[in-house]
Amino acid sequence: MTATLLTLGEPNLNGRTYTPDVVQEAIEKYLAKGKPIMVLSHFDDRTYMNGATNIENAVGNVENLRVEGNALVGDIRLFPGKEDFQHFSCRPAFIGKVSDDGVVTEAELISFGFTFDPA
Repeated sequence: MTATLLTLGEPNLNGRTYTPDVVQEAIEKYLAKGKPIMVLSHFDDRTYMNGATNIENAVGNVENLRVEGNALVGDIRLFPGKEDFQHFSCRPAFIGKVSDDGVVTEAELISFGFTFDPA
């Protein structure tokens, strides 16, 4: 399924604004590592924010990650038996730098997580 994973150019619920340029750079750096982008379950969302991927909590991959206009878009491929996660929100986890006005100036994409919280 194709999904909008993050709206760009406007503050999200956490007050962070991601620009298309910063997100595109983060995508390119992540893809250069040659690793799949794992989607982790809601029940362990702090794991991916700390930079550790617990494969036991993975429910799928995000493929064909791209910036389209003001959105970060990707194709989510759920693993067999994980189809019930299609009704959750999916959000990216970045680490980086944020200006005083909430604009993300540097970002490193870590992973994605399914959650009830769309921030």
